[in-house]
Amino acid sequence: MDIGLPKRVIEIEPASLPVPEPAPILEPSIDPLPEIVPEPEPEPVRVPEPTPR
Repeated sequence: MDIGLPKRVIEIEPASLPVPEPAPILEPSIDPLPEIVPEPEPEPVRVPEPTPR
């Protein structure tokens, strides 16, 4: 039954042809994601500061 669902999507593919163009834009957005990951790291560093006080 799962195979039947994908078949319906193929019919929509022709209409979504123009959509694949913007899809490549999502790839470059992967680079900015790594930048957000380093942010959480500095957070733990601030916790030790109040401890010495």
